[in-house]
Amino acid sequence: MNGYARGQPIVGNLSCGYDSRFVLGLAAPLRKRILKRYSAGYRLFYGACALLVLGAGVSFGLGQSRGPDPVRLDGPVGPKLIVLVFFDQMRGDFLSRWQDAFVKNGFRRLMEQGAWFRNCHYPYAATVTAAGHASVSTGCTPSVHGIVGNEWYDREARTRVGCVASGRWDRVPAFNKTGSADRKHEPQASPERLLTDTFADALREASGGQSRVISLSLTGRAATLPAGKRPDACYWFDTADGRFVTSSYYRDAPHSWVAEYNGSRRADNWFSVRWERFRPELDYGRYSGPDDVPGEGTGYKQGRTFPHPMDAGEQEPGPHYYGVLCNSPYGNEMLLELADRAITAEGLGQGPGSDFLSISFSANDYIGHCWGPDSQEAFDVTLRSDEIMRRLLDTLDLRIGTQRYIVAVTADHGVCPLPEVARSQGKDSGRVDLNRLKGRAEAFLKETLGAPAPGHRWLEAQAEDWLYLDIATIQKQRLTDKEVQDVLDG
Repeated sequence: MNGYARGQPIVGNLSCGYDSRFVLGLAAPLRKRILKRYSAGYRLFYGACALLVLGAGVSFGLGQSRGPDPVRLDGPVGPKLIVLVFFDQMRGDFLSRWQDAFVKNGFRRLMEQGAWFRNCHYPYAATVTAAGHASVSTGCTPSVHGIVGNEWYDREARTRVGCVASGRWDRVPAFNKTGSADRKHEPQASPERLLTDTFADALREASGGQSRVISLSLTGRAATLPAGKRPDACYWFDTADGRFVTSSYYRDAPHSWVAEYNGSRRADNWFSVRWERFRPELDYGRYSGPDDVPGEGTGYKQGRTFPHPMDAGEQEPGPHYYGVLCNSPYGNEMLLELADRAITAEGLGQGPGSDFLSISFSANDYIGHCWGPDSQEAFDVTLRSDEIMRRLLDTLDLRIGTQRYIVAVTADHGVCPLPEVARSQGKDSGRVDLNRLKGRAEAFLKETLGAPAPGHRWLEAQAEDWLYLDIATIQKQRLTDKEVQDVLDG
Protein backbone atom coordinates (compact mmCIF):
# COMPACT_ATOMS: atom_id res chain seq x y z
CA MET A 1 0.00 0.00 0.00
CA ASN A 2 0.98 3.60 -0.49
CA GLY A 3 2.80 5.07 2.50
CA TYR A 4 2.94 8.61 3.78
CA ALA A 5 5.94 10.82 3.20
CA ARG A 6 8.68 10.00 5.66
CA GLY A 7 10.55 12.52 7.73
CA GLN A 8 8.06 15.38 7.57
CA PRO A 9 6.85 17.12 10.74
CA ILE A 10 3.40 16.19 11.93
CA VAL A 11 1.33 18.69 13.86
CA GLY A 12 -2.22 18.85 15.07
CA ASN A 13 -2.45 15.21 16.07
CA LEU A 14 -5.64 13.93 17.62
CA SER A 15 -3.60 12.39 20.34
CA CYS A 16 -2.82 12.48 24.01
CA GLY A 17 -0.42 11.52 26.69
CA TYR A 18 -1.43 10.02 30.03
CA ASP A 19 -3.75 12.64 31.46
CA SER A 20 -4.71 12.75 35.12
CA ARG A 21 -8.22 13.61 34.00
CA PHE A 22 -8.58 9.91 33.24
CA VAL A 23 -8.72 9.22 36.97
CA LEU A 24 -10.61 12.28 38.23
CA GLY A 25 -13.93 10.45 38.17
CA LEU A 26 -12.70 7.52 40.24
CA ALA A 27 -13.74 6.96 43.82
CA ALA A 28 -11.49 9.05 46.09
CA PRO A 29 -9.46 6.23 47.73
CA LEU A 30 -8.70 4.58 44.39
CA ARG A 31 -7.91 7.90 42.73
CA LYS A 32 -5.48 8.81 45.51
CA ARG A 33 -3.64 5.48 45.27
CA ILE A 34 -3.26 5.68 41.49
CA LEU A 35 -2.01 9.27 41.49
CA LYS A 36 0.36 8.53 44.37
CA ARG A 37 1.84 5.61 42.46
CA TYR A 38 2.41 7.65 39.32
CA SER A 39 3.72 10.77 41.05
CA ALA A 40 6.48 8.68 42.59
CA GLY A 41 8.07 7.60 39.35
CA TYR A 42 6.33 8.93 36.26
CA ARG A 43 5.73 12.30 34.70
CA LEU A 44 2.08 12.92 33.92
CA PHE A 45 1.75 15.20 30.94
CA TYR A 46 -1.30 16.85 29.51
CA GLY A 47 -0.85 15.98 25.93
CA ALA A 48 -3.49 15.63 23.35
CA CYS A 49 -4.94 17.55 20.61
CA ALA A 50 -8.68 17.00 20.74
CA LEU A 51 -8.75 14.42 23.48
CA LEU A 52 -12.43 13.77 24.22
CA VAL A 53 -13.54 12.66 27.68
CA LEU A 54 -17.07 11.75 28.71
CA GLY A 55 -17.27 10.76 32.33
CA ALA A 56 -19.06 9.64 35.44
CA GLY A 57 -20.59 12.32 37.61
CA VAL A 58 -22.16 14.08 34.62
CA SER A 59 -25.71 13.28 33.54
CA PHE A 60 -26.35 12.65 29.85
CA GLY A 61 -29.50 11.95 27.89
CA LEU A 62 -29.60 8.78 25.87
CA GLY A 63 -30.94 10.32 22.69
CA GLN A 64 -32.45 7.80 20.32
CA SER A 65 -32.01 4.31 21.70
CA ARG A 66 -33.45 0.91 21.11
CA GLY A 67 -34.43 -1.71 23.62
CA PRO A 68 -34.83 -1.25 27.39
CA ASP A 69 -34.26 2.03 29.21
CA PRO A 70 -30.65 2.70 30.22
CA VAL A 71 -29.48 2.14 33.77
CA ARG A 72 -29.46 5.34 35.83
CA LEU A 73 -28.06 5.99 39.29
CA ASP A 74 -28.91 8.66 41.81
CA GLY A 75 -26.07 10.68 43.28
CA PRO A 76 -22.35 10.82 42.38
CA VAL A 77 -20.54 7.51 42.04
CA GLY A 78 -17.17 6.44 40.77
CA PRO A 79 -17.07 4.78 37.36
CA LYS A 80 -17.59 1.05 37.08
CA LEU A 81 -15.93 1.01 33.66
CA ILE A 82 -13.18 3.13 32.10
CA VAL A 83 -13.08 2.93 28.30
CA LEU A 84 -10.08 4.18 26.33
CA VAL A 85 -10.77 4.44 22.59
CA PHE A 86 -8.09 5.03 19.96
CA PHE A 87 -8.82 5.91 16.35
CA ASP A 88 -5.46 5.32 14.73
CA GLN A 89 -4.25 8.29 12.62
CA MET A 90 -7.41 10.35 13.16
CA ARG A 91 -5.81 13.76 12.81
CA GLY A 92 -6.86 16.47 15.25
CA ASP A 93 -8.46 18.78 12.70
CA PHE A 94 -10.91 16.10 11.53
CA LEU A 95 -13.30 16.76 14.42
CA SER A 96 -13.74 20.48 13.78
CA ARG A 97 -13.35 20.20 10.00
CA TRP A 98 -16.15 17.64 9.60
CA GLN A 99 -18.18 18.41 12.71
CA ASP A 100 -21.35 19.43 10.87
CA ALA A 101 -21.48 16.02 9.17
CA PHE A 102 -21.49 14.05 12.45
CA VAL A 103 -24.58 12.48 13.98
CA LYS A 104 -26.02 13.84 17.21
CA ASN A 105 -24.87 11.22 19.71
CA GLY A 106 -21.46 10.17 18.41
CA PHE A 107 -18.43 12.48 18.44
CA ARG A 108 -20.71 15.49 18.90
CA ARG A 109 -22.01 14.10 22.18
CA LEU A 110 -18.44 13.92 23.46
CA MET A 111 -17.55 17.33 22.05
CA GLU A 112 -20.62 19.09 23.47
CA GLN A 113 -21.23 17.23 26.73
CA GLY A 114 -17.75 16.04 27.65
CA ALA A 115 -14.32 17.68 27.85
CA TRP A 116 -12.67 18.49 24.50
CA PHE A 117 -8.95 19.25 24.56
CA ARG A 118 -8.17 20.78 21.16
CA ASN A 119 -4.63 22.13 21.29
CA CYS A 120 -2.31 19.47 22.65
CA HIS A 121 0.58 17.64 21.05
CA TYR A 122 2.89 14.75 21.71
CA PRO A 123 6.21 16.10 23.05
CA TYR A 124 8.41 13.86 20.90
CA ALA A 125 9.33 13.45 17.25
CA ALA A 126 8.45 9.91 16.16
CA THR A 127 4.66 9.99 16.41
CA VAL A 128 3.93 6.45 15.23
CA THR A 129 1.40 3.87 16.39
CA ALA A 130 3.43 2.06 19.03
CA ALA A 131 4.99 5.15 20.58
CA GLY A 132 1.60 6.86 20.73
CA HIS A 133 -0.22 3.95 22.34
CA ALA A 134 2.57 3.49 24.88
CA SER A 135 2.70 7.21 25.72
CA VAL A 136 -1.05 7.51 26.22
CA SER A 137 -1.09 4.36 28.32
CA THR A 138 1.90 5.12 30.57
CA GLY A 139 2.04 8.91 30.80
CA CYS A 140 5.68 8.82 29.73
CA THR A 141 7.61 9.79 26.64
CA PRO A 142 9.41 7.11 24.58
CA SER A 143 12.71 7.94 26.29
CA VAL A 144 11.14 6.61 29.50
CA HIS A 145 8.74 3.85 28.47
CA GLY A 146 11.13 2.48 25.85
CA ILE A 147 8.78 2.13 22.88
CA VAL A 148 10.62 4.45 20.52
CA GLY A 149 8.95 3.22 17.33
CA ASN A 150 6.99 0.42 15.75
CA GLU A 151 10.34 -1.28 15.32
CA TRP A 152 13.98 -0.37 15.82
CA TYR A 153 17.49 -1.74 15.52
CA ASP A 154 18.74 -3.62 18.55
CA ARG A 155 22.50 -3.05 18.61
CA GLU A 156 23.13 -5.86 21.07
CA ALA A 157 21.19 -8.43 19.05
CA ARG A 158 22.36 -6.82 15.78
CA THR A 159 18.91 -7.08 14.23
CA ARG A 160 15.70 -5.14 13.77
CA VAL A 161 13.08 -5.88 16.43
CA GLY A 162 9.36 -5.25 16.62
CA CYS A 163 8.05 -3.21 19.53
CA VAL A 164 5.97 -6.09 20.92
CA ALA A 165 7.43 -9.06 19.01
CA SER A 166 8.98 -11.90 21.00
CA GLY A 167 10.15 -15.33 19.91
CA ARG A 168 9.44 -16.70 23.38
CA TRP A 169 5.69 -17.00 22.83
CA ASP A 170 3.32 -18.85 20.52
CA ARG A 171 0.12 -17.75 18.87
CA VAL A 172 -3.11 -18.69 20.67
CA PRO A 173 -5.04 -20.33 19.12
CA ALA A 174 -2.37 -22.14 17.14
CA PHE A 175 -2.45 -22.24 13.35
CA ASN A 176 -4.51 -25.11 12.03
CA LYS A 177 -4.15 -24.63 8.28
CA THR A 178 -1.43 -26.32 6.28
CA GLY A 179 -0.84 -23.09 4.38
CA SER A 180 0.01 -21.33 7.64
CA ALA A 181 2.69 -23.82 8.67
CA ASP A 182 5.49 -21.42 7.76
CA ARG A 183 4.08 -18.87 10.22
CA LYS A 184 3.97 -21.15 13.25
CA HIS A 185 7.27 -19.85 14.54
CA GLU A 186 6.73 -16.15 13.89
CA PRO A 187 7.34 -13.90 16.91
CA GLN A 188 4.17 -13.20 18.86
CA ALA A 189 3.16 -10.20 20.93
CA SER A 190 4.00 -9.44 24.54
CA PRO A 191 4.68 -6.23 26.51
CA GLU A 192 8.23 -7.26 27.47
CA ARG A 193 9.87 -4.26 25.75
CA LEU A 194 7.65 -1.82 27.63
CA LEU A 195 9.81 -0.46 30.46
CA THR A 196 7.13 1.16 32.62
CA ASP A 197 3.73 0.22 33.98
CA THR A 198 0.55 1.45 32.35
CA PHE A 199 -2.59 3.08 33.70
CA ALA A 200 -4.20 -0.38 33.54
CA ASP A 201 -1.40 -1.83 35.67
CA ALA A 202 -1.80 0.92 38.26
CA LEU A 203 -5.56 0.49 38.29
CA ARG A 204 -5.27 -3.24 38.95
CA GLU A 205 -2.76 -2.72 41.75
CA ALA A 206 -4.68 0.13 43.35
CA SER A 207 -7.88 -1.92 43.35
CA GLY A 208 -6.20 -4.94 44.89
CA GLY A 209 -6.70 -6.95 41.71
CA GLN A 210 -10.46 -6.33 41.58
CA SER A 211 -10.30 -4.28 38.38
CA ARG A 212 -10.41 -6.27 35.17
CA VAL A 213 -8.44 -5.20 32.11
CA ILE A 214 -9.32 -6.03 28.49
CA SER A 215 -7.62 -4.66 25.39
CA LEU A 216 -8.68 -5.22 21.77
CA SER A 217 -7.42 -4.06 18.38
CA LEU A 218 -6.83 -5.12 14.80
CA THR A 219 -3.05 -4.93 15.37
CA GLY A 220 -0.89 -6.60 17.98
CA ARG A 221 0.93 -3.47 19.10
CA ALA A 222 -2.28 -1.48 19.54
CA ALA A 223 -3.79 -4.22 21.70
CA THR A 224 -0.65 -5.10 23.68
CA LEU A 225 0.64 -1.72 24.81
CA PRO A 226 -2.53 -0.28 26.47
CA ALA A 227 -3.15 -3.66 28.15
CA GLY A 228 -0.10 -3.42 30.36
CA LYS A 229 1.73 -6.34 31.93
CA ARG A 230 -1.08 -8.58 33.18
CA PRO A 231 -4.43 -7.96 31.50
CA ASP A 232 -7.33 -10.34 31.77
CA ALA A 233 -7.68 -10.40 27.97
CA CYS A 234 -5.64 -9.04 25.07
CA TYR A 235 -6.62 -9.86 21.47
CA TRP A 236 -5.79 -8.71 17.95
CA PHE A 237 -6.70 -9.78 14.41
CA ASP A 238 -4.46 -12.09 12.36
CA THR A 239 -4.88 -11.69 8.61
CA ALA A 240 -3.27 -15.11 8.03
CA ASP A 241 -6.54 -16.89 8.77
CA GLY A 242 -9.04 -14.23 9.80
CA ARG A 243 -9.16 -14.90 13.53
CA PHE A 244 -8.71 -12.85 16.66
CA VAL A 245 -5.70 -14.18 18.54
CA THR A 246 -3.56 -13.66 21.60
CA SER A 247 -0.22 -15.14 22.63
CA SER A 248 0.90 -17.70 25.17
CA TYR A 249 2.34 -14.81 27.21
CA TYR A 250 -1.26 -14.10 28.24
CA ARG A 251 -2.99 -17.48 28.26
CA ASP A 252 -2.99 -20.97 26.75
CA ALA A 253 -6.46 -20.91 25.17
CA PRO A 254 -8.78 -18.15 23.93
CA HIS A 255 -11.69 -17.00 26.04
CA SER A 256 -14.91 -18.74 25.06
CA TRP A 257 -16.45 -15.54 23.68
CA VAL A 258 -13.45 -15.07 21.37
CA ALA A 259 -13.47 -18.72 20.28
CA GLU A 260 -17.18 -18.47 19.51
CA TYR A 261 -16.69 -15.31 17.49
CA ASN A 262 -13.87 -16.91 15.51
CA GLY A 263 -15.95 -20.04 15.01
CA SER A 264 -18.81 -18.05 13.52
CA ARG A 265 -16.44 -16.90 10.71
CA ARG A 266 -17.89 -13.45 11.14
CA ALA A 267 -14.75 -12.01 9.53
CA ASP A 268 -15.90 -13.51 6.21
CA ASN A 269 -19.14 -11.54 6.28
CA TRP A 270 -17.91 -8.67 4.09
CA PHE A 271 -16.26 -10.75 1.35
CA SER A 272 -19.02 -10.25 -1.22
CA VAL A 273 -19.91 -6.63 -0.46
CA ARG A 274 -18.48 -3.41 -1.88
CA TRP A 275 -17.30 -0.48 0.18
CA GLU A 276 -19.72 2.25 -0.84
CA ARG A 277 -19.99 5.76 0.54
CA PHE A 278 -21.60 5.62 3.99
CA ARG A 279 -23.54 8.88 3.59
CA PRO A 280 -24.27 9.22 -0.16
CA GLU A 281 -26.55 12.21 0.50
CA LEU A 282 -23.46 14.24 1.48
CA ASP A 283 -21.25 16.02 -1.05
CA TYR A 284 -17.99 14.19 -0.33
CA GLY A 285 -16.11 16.45 -2.71
CA ARG A 286 -17.02 19.52 -0.65
CA TYR A 287 -15.74 17.92 2.53
CA SER A 288 -12.57 16.26 1.26
CA GLY A 289 -11.92 17.07 -2.38
CA PRO A 290 -11.92 14.85 -5.51
CA ASP A 291 -12.18 11.08 -5.23
CA ASP A 292 -9.11 10.45 -7.38
CA VAL A 293 -5.93 12.44 -6.79
CA PRO A 294 -2.24 11.76 -7.52
CA GLY A 295 -0.46 9.80 -4.81
CA GLU A 296 -3.38 7.61 -3.79
CA GLY A 297 -2.82 3.88 -3.50
CA THR A 298 -5.02 0.99 -4.54
CA GLY A 299 -4.80 -1.26 -1.49
CA TYR A 300 -5.33 -4.98 -2.09
CA LYS A 301 -6.86 -4.69 -5.58
CA GLN A 302 -9.36 -2.21 -4.13
CA GLY A 303 -8.86 0.57 -6.67
CA ARG A 304 -8.43 4.30 -6.19
CA THR A 305 -12.07 5.37 -6.32
CA PHE A 306 -15.44 4.39 -4.85
CA PRO A 307 -16.89 1.80 -4.81
CA HIS A 308 -14.09 -0.45 -3.54
CA PRO A 309 -14.35 -4.24 -3.95
CA MET A 310 -13.68 -6.33 -0.88
CA ASP A 311 -12.79 -9.74 -2.33
CA ALA A 312 -9.16 -8.91 -3.25
CA GLY A 313 -9.75 -10.66 -6.57
CA GLU A 314 -10.02 -14.00 -4.81
CA GLN A 315 -12.63 -16.75 -5.06
CA GLU A 316 -12.95 -17.23 -1.30
CA PRO A 317 -11.79 -15.48 1.89
CA GLY A 318 -8.07 -15.77 2.53
CA PRO A 319 -5.11 -13.69 3.72
CA HIS A 320 -5.46 -11.08 0.97
CA TYR A 321 -9.14 -10.59 1.74
CA TYR A 322 -8.40 -10.25 5.46
CA GLY A 323 -5.88 -7.56 4.54
CA VAL A 324 -8.64 -5.79 2.58
CA LEU A 325 -10.91 -6.10 5.61
CA CYS A 326 -8.39 -4.20 7.75
CA ASN A 327 -7.97 -1.65 4.94
CA SER A 328 -11.67 -0.83 5.02
CA PRO A 329 -14.16 0.50 7.59
CA TYR A 330 -15.51 -3.01 8.06
CA GLY A 331 -12.45 -3.96 10.09
CA ASN A 332 -13.54 -1.40 12.68
CA GLU A 333 -17.10 -2.74 12.61
CA MET A 334 -15.80 -6.25 13.27
CA LEU A 335 -13.74 -4.98 16.23
CA LEU A 336 -16.76 -3.20 17.69
CA GLU A 337 -18.69 -6.47 17.54
CA LEU A 338 -15.95 -8.21 19.51
CA ALA A 339 -15.86 -5.38 22.07
CA ASP A 340 -19.61 -5.72 22.51
CA ARG A 341 -19.16 -9.43 23.23
CA ALA A 342 -16.39 -8.67 25.71
CA ILE A 343 -18.56 -6.22 27.66
CA THR A 344 -21.35 -8.77 27.92
CA ALA A 345 -19.38 -11.98 28.42
CA GLU A 346 -16.97 -10.55 30.98
CA GLY A 347 -19.64 -8.54 32.78
CA LEU A 348 -17.53 -5.39 32.55
CA GLY A 349 -18.72 -2.69 34.89
CA GLN A 350 -20.62 -5.17 37.04
CA GLY A 351 -17.86 -6.21 39.46
CA PRO A 352 -16.53 -4.71 42.69
CA GLY A 353 -13.75 -2.69 41.03
CA SER A 354 -13.45 -0.15 38.24
CA ASP A 355 -12.83 -2.19 35.07
CA PHE A 356 -10.78 -1.01 32.09
CA LEU A 357 -11.46 -1.58 28.38
CA SER A 358 -9.16 -0.37 25.62
CA ILE A 359 -10.40 -0.49 22.01
CA SER A 360 -8.02 0.63 19.28
CA PHE A 361 -9.61 1.02 15.84
CA SER A 362 -6.84 0.57 13.28
CA ALA A 363 -8.73 0.75 9.96
CA ASN A 364 -8.46 4.56 9.93
CA ASP A 365 -4.67 4.23 9.80
CA TYR A 366 -4.65 1.65 7.01
CA ILE A 367 -7.02 3.78 4.96
CA GLY A 368 -5.12 7.00 5.58
CA HIS A 369 -1.83 5.46 4.48
CA CYS A 370 -3.43 4.04 1.34
CA TRP A 371 -5.62 6.87 0.03
CA GLY A 372 -4.28 9.77 2.07
CA PRO A 373 -5.63 11.66 5.10
CA ASP A 374 -7.58 14.18 3.02
CA SER A 375 -9.23 11.61 0.75
CA GLN A 376 -12.90 10.77 0.43
CA GLU A 377 -12.01 7.38 1.91
CA ALA A 378 -10.58 9.04 5.04
CA PHE A 379 -13.72 11.19 5.30
CA ASP A 380 -15.91 8.12 4.92
CA VAL A 381 -14.15 6.10 7.61
CA THR A 382 -14.37 9.12 9.93
CA LEU A 383 -18.14 9.28 9.38
CA ARG A 384 -18.32 5.59 10.15
CA SER A 385 -16.13 6.12 13.24
CA ASP A 386 -18.67 8.68 14.40
CA GLU A 387 -21.38 6.04 14.03
CA ILE A 388 -19.21 3.53 15.89
CA MET A 389 -18.97 5.97 18.81
CA ARG A 390 -22.73 6.46 18.80
CA ARG A 391 -23.28 2.71 18.97
CA LEU A 392 -20.63 2.24 21.65
CA LEU A 393 -22.04 5.03 23.83
CA ASP A 394 -25.56 3.65 23.48
CA THR A 395 -24.27 0.24 24.55
CA LEU A 396 -22.52 1.69 27.58
CA ASP A 397 -25.62 3.69 28.55
CA LEU A 398 -27.78 0.58 28.42
CA ARG A 399 -25.45 -1.94 30.03
CA ILE A 400 -23.34 0.13 32.42
CA GLY A 401 -25.41 3.23 33.16
CA THR A 402 -25.04 6.85 32.08
CA GLN A 403 -23.23 7.93 35.27
CA ARG A 404 -21.17 4.80 35.75
CA TYR A 405 -18.48 4.97 33.07
CA ILE A 406 -15.75 7.20 31.69
CA VAL A 407 -14.89 7.25 27.98
CA ALA A 408 -11.72 8.88 26.64
CA VAL A 409 -11.27 9.10 22.86
CA THR A 410 -7.97 9.98 21.24
CA ALA A 411 -5.54 9.00 18.50
CA ASP A 412 -1.99 7.73 18.63
CA HIS A 413 -0.67 10.11 15.96
CA GLY A 414 -1.69 12.29 13.05
CA VAL A 415 -0.34 12.36 9.51
CA CYS A 416 0.94 14.82 6.91
CA PRO A 417 -0.86 15.33 3.59
CA LEU A 418 0.06 13.26 0.57
CA PRO A 419 3.13 15.00 -0.92
CA GLU A 420 1.52 15.00 -4.35
CA VAL A 421 -1.52 16.83 -2.96
CA ALA A 422 0.65 19.33 -1.08
CA ARG A 423 2.74 19.93 -4.20
CA SER A 424 -0.41 20.63 -6.25
CA GLN A 425 -1.16 23.36 -3.70
CA GLY A 426 2.18 25.03 -4.37
CA LYS A 427 3.97 23.64 -1.32
CA ASP A 428 7.54 22.33 -1.41
CA SER A 429 7.01 18.63 -0.78
CA GLY A 430 8.07 15.21 -2.00
CA ARG A 431 8.80 11.64 -1.03
CA VAL A 432 12.05 10.39 0.49
CA ASP A 433 13.55 7.11 -0.69
CA LEU A 434 15.08 5.87 2.57
CA ASN A 435 17.31 3.26 0.91
CA ARG A 436 18.73 5.92 -1.39
CA LEU A 437 19.15 8.27 1.55
CA LYS A 438 21.13 5.65 3.44
CA GLY A 439 23.38 5.01 0.45
CA ARG A 440 24.05 8.69 -0.08
CA ALA A 441 24.75 9.21 3.64
CA GLU A 442 27.27 6.34 3.63
CA ALA A 443 28.97 7.74 0.53
CA PHE A 444 29.07 11.23 2.04
CA LEU A 445 30.71 9.98 5.23
CA LYS A 446 33.31 8.04 3.25
CA GLU A 447 34.09 11.12 1.18
CA THR A 448 34.23 13.44 4.19
CA LEU A 449 35.79 11.25 6.91
CA GLY A 450 37.55 8.64 4.81
CA ALA A 451 36.81 5.01 4.03
CA PRO A 452 36.62 2.80 7.13
CA ALA A 453 38.70 -0.35 7.49
CA PRO A 454 37.81 -3.30 5.23
CA GLY A 455 34.65 -5.03 6.43
CA HIS A 456 33.44 -1.92 8.25
CA ARG A 457 31.02 0.87 7.34
CA TRP A 458 29.85 4.15 8.77
CA LEU A 459 26.20 3.15 8.96
CA GLU A 460 25.38 -0.09 10.69
CA ALA A 461 21.65 -0.36 10.00
CA GLN A 462 18.38 1.31 9.11
CA ALA A 463 15.00 0.80 10.82
CA GLU A 464 11.91 2.78 9.88
CA ASP A 465 13.06 6.40 9.44
CA TRP A 466 16.25 6.02 11.45
CA LEU A 467 19.86 5.47 10.43
CA TYR A 468 22.17 3.86 12.98
CA LEU A 469 25.84 4.81 13.07
CA ASP A 470 28.35 1.99 13.37
CA ILE A 471 29.87 2.56 16.80
CA ALA A 472 32.78 0.17 16.20
CA THR A 473 33.80 2.09 13.07
CA ILE A 474 33.61 5.42 14.85
CA GLN A 475 35.79 4.15 17.67
CA LYS A 476 38.36 2.71 15.24
CA GLN A 477 38.55 6.09 13.51
CA ARG A 478 39.09 7.74 16.92
CA LEU A 479 35.99 9.87 16.56
CA THR A 480 32.92 10.45 18.72
CA ASP A 481 29.27 9.88 17.90
CA LYS A 482 28.63 13.61 18.04
CA GLU A 483 31.40 14.43 15.61
CA VAL A 484 29.95 12.07 13.01
CA GLN A 485 26.43 13.34 13.65
CA ASP A 486 27.64 16.91 13.18
CA VAL A 487 29.15 15.95 9.83
CA LEU A 488 25.81 14.55 8.66
CA ASP A 489 23.91 17.52 10.06
CA GLY A 490 26.22 19.94 8.26
